[in-house]
Amino acid sequence: MRRKLPFILTTIVFVFAVSSSATAQVKRTNEDLIKLVDKNLSSPIKKRVYGNGDVFLQRAMNDFLSNTDRDRKAAIEKQNQSAKTQGVVIEYDHGGEDHERLAEILNRPHPSVATTEKYIDDAAAEFRVPAIILKAAAQVQSNWAQTGPSFYGSYGMMGLIESDYNKQITLAASLTNLNIEDIKNEAKANIRAAAALLAYYQKGKPTSANLADWFEATRDLTGLSNEEMKTSLATSFYNVIKNGSKTVSLWREIIQIDAQPITIPEYKNAPEKTNRSVQNVTGTSTDYPTAINRLTTCNYGSGRNGYNIDYYFVHYMATGTYAGAISWFSNCSSSVSAHYAIRNSDGEISQVVRESDRAYAQGVTGQPQWNGAGVSTEHEVLATNLAMWDSEPMLVAAANLAIDVCNRNNIPRVRRGVNGDRGIYGHSDVKATDCPNLTAARWTNLLSRIAGGVIIPSVSLPTLYYITGTGTSNVVNAAWKANTEPTLKGYRLYYALDDDFSGWALAADESTLTATTTSISLNPSQFLVVPTNTPVHFKLTAVVPNGVNPDVESAPSDVYSRTVNVTTGPRVLIVDAFDRVNDYKSRSHNFAAIYFETLRDNATMRINSAVDEMIDAGTILLSDYDMVLWFTGDDSTADKIFNGTNKTKVKAFLDSGGKLLITGSEIAYSLGRSGAGEYDKDFMNNYLKATYIGDGAAADYPVSGVVGSLFEGTTLNPGESYLARFPDNISPFGGATSILKYNTAGLFGGVAYKGTFGSGTVPGAIIYLAFPLETAPQAQITAFTAKALTYFEVTLPVTLLDYKATLQHTGVVKLQWQTAAETDNKEFIISRSVDGQQFNVVGSVASFGNTTTGNNYVFNDKKPVNGINYYRLAQQDFDGKITDLGTRVVNVSLTDNKVEIYPNPTQDIVNVAFVAGIYHQIQLIDSNGKILKQISLDSSTTKTAISLNNVASGIYLLKLNGNIPLVKKIIKN
Repeated sequence: MRRKLPFILTTIVFVFAVSSSATAQVKRTNEDLIKLVDKNLSSPIKKRVYGNGDVFLQRAMNDFLSNTDRDRKAAIEKQNQSAKTQGVVIEYDHGGEDHERLAEILNRPHPSVATTEKYIDDAAAEFRVPAIILKAAAQVQSNWAQTGPSFYGSYGMMGLIESDYNKQITLAASLTNLNIEDIKNEAKANIRAAAALLAYYQKGKPTSANLADWFEATRDLTGLSNEEMKTSLATSFYNVIKNGSKTVSLWREIIQIDAQPITIPEYKNAPEKTNRSVQNVTGTSTDYPTAINRLTTCNYGSGRNGYNIDYYFVHYMATGTYAGAISWFSNCSSSVSAHYAIRNSDGEISQVVRESDRAYAQGVTGQPQWNGAGVSTEHEVLATNLAMWDSEPMLVAAANLAIDVCNRNNIPRVRRGVNGDRGIYGHSDVKATDCPNLTAARWTNLLSRIAGGVIIPSVSLPTLYYITGTGTSNVVNAAWKANTEPTLKGYRLYYALDDDFSGWALAADESTLTATTTSISLNPSQFLVVPTNTPVHFKLTAVVPNGVNPDVESAPSDVYSRTVNVTTGPRVLIVDAFDRVNDYKSRSHNFAAIYFETLRDNATMRINSAVDEMIDAGTILLSDYDMVLWFTGDDSTADKIFNGTNKTKVKAFLDSGGKLLITGSEIAYSLGRSGAGEYDKDFMNNYLKATYIGDGAAADYPVSGVVGSLFEGTTLNPGESYLARFPDNISPFGGATSILKYNTAGLFGGVAYKGTFGSGTVPGAIIYLAFPLETAPQAQITAFTAKALTYFEVTLPVTLLDYKATLQHTGVVKLQWQTAAETDNKEFIISRSVDGQQFNVVGSVASFGNTTTGNNYVFNDKKPVNGINYYRLAQQDFDGKITDLGTRVVNVSLTDNKVEIYPNPTQDIVNVAFVAGIYHQIQLIDSNGKILKQISLDSSTTKTAISLNNVASGIYLLKLNGNIPLVKKIIKN
């Protein structure tokens, strides 16, 4: 299976800082600044004067640093306590410790502004470095306050870093003979250490009055590992010197740096180290068009792990900088990231992780839904610089980003009501950690800006009933439950471009799937975007109008799959009976498609997918299938895990010799526990062939094969896709045997049985797993499925791992396939068709006969047909028996050389030249398969120009429709 495995780690929920002076944004008088501090803090200030003239100020900061939204904090604490009692491990991340440490540090006596200035001047004179650089760095890093540590390990007024990748403080201690803890915690020692480091980084160059000569040393003083961010942060220090700065401390003192003429050097960044790089991918656009591409090569989970994007996370930093955050996100040892970071001074937005992937942002282990279903944003503020919290550039950028992300993902632009609701989330909604100074008023300000964007109508995601096909064609049959929106325009049916679900294209839209349509049968040649391979995975969305604005599309349905042009092998039905959103938070999933791939990758089968309601209704008949894979997820009694109709149908299927693989937690709890609402001991014992022993916990994982059984050597680690906290402990009954055991001694999670059921006379078989198999890593599921098929006696002469067909630039179609094992295999036969119905043999490839390790094969069709080509691969035994191994589709256009597209890439207009009379229409299509523009052509037209002025940067398709459709890719810069 090719789906990438997730990498779920304890991550960091932070609160955000500043990279250049916020006072450059708004010119405030001293009186304004004093009012600002009085508005936020009311505790009295104590002043202490020491014998040497040093002045220290102290005030209580607890109220200032507490989140005023206390009811939310109490609720999340209660939720976390409840989760702990249920076996969920909730770890407080480094960011949470930062906030607790911040209160401790800021409650201490702090040097006054005058005393701090004296410390800086003295240190600069001692180490012969420019005092103004130290003053500017202190303003950007901390607003002249002793703070720390930040989430990336910066300490003190000067933001010196002590971490695994940079030990600035250790180096400074050796240069100054200061104690490491003093450098971390005392302002004077921290400043002196920074001066020593700046002198050290000057690397023996002569001291100079020209500040430009100190720029490279200042870059090193930032302590960052990312070269671009080192330059960015050093430049922000120099901007403070160039523009001047006036801020106020938390102790009601004005901090002023007068502007002075300075030339900021142009600095060419050195290439990034491969293990700490920020990925600036050439030609790759960001999800938010105005964001800067700073995509990290690490610190994220590939894909969404089956979740939809339901949450928008608003995080702020209390300590650290925008540049420091991005540098840390790109450091592959950090295991921390966010999708976006927003700079305070000017609202610059950087994208660090693709929205289609999971950022490591929420810091709650054992609850992957937060990262899986959320887009995380980091806002740069300092708890010690009050002017930054209401930065207009940051708030404008933040609101625009939130509106765009929420609109594209149909997320309500409101604060969530309770955890699990779709909407906008804050720091303490996920973890019981305060976001310092993010008051209710500031929440209201940000939310009102977000809500003030274009209001979008709501639309519910549709329920897909089934995706089926027939063995002799490539037609897809789809049916769904009707949506109830009064303004519903219709539906859009999408197909996956590959097995990784990395891209989707339109099979049909609302022009065909109108509001009254609830089913359709389509040949791929009828798809809006004609596929170049064999589409097997499908999902559905609903569409409503939005006035003069673009239509609003719902979140997608569950993903269902079916085989194409397979005429041999067992008939298999995947039944989705997963109804409850409990541990799994997303409203839709792709679990049926994942099971489809595990089956298809192990054997040739004729596979369809449907919801269990279709079994109840009699629309889908179990009797039409040889084998059924039925998954219930983490359903419970309240979700009618097996209603009466379900059980009647399953009994009849097993009585008549069917083979059933059923998986899910709480099945035994609901059916086999006396007193349960769904209690049915007969069905539990005589059909599931098991007895309920007790309720389990996530601590019982992993699962392994019972020694001596066919499944010996099997290892499963449930909990990848969602937590699955409540596996059942079961024992075999009525001739069944235990096949899987939990990590906890004496507990079992799987049984298997072959023989007759009930009043039946034809032997059937069942494998019953008392936990959700779909939560395990995909490679483990595939390995288990291979053994399950062996148990069910589903064997084939060839186990096919991969089969693909691609068009080469020479016009040749290259067919490649890989086997895992072969038994008495004489040869492979390749047939071609132009309609998917009538196939003619075009060649054969001799095989290796018998192998347990498999082989790789290639066949080149040098004379493909102009247009759609269907390639069927079959295997022939030495005794003449032929087994169908599947069909692939390739769109071969022999008129490519007659079409010219230029310029490409382009910024505004793309020209298309072609031979007159071949094409009657050109369509501009986005990556989601949506038609953005449609141009009609007459028979004499040979050239047309298409304006892209109102189209966002990105990759698009130009589809030329005619007797032989042609699709070309274009890039808008």
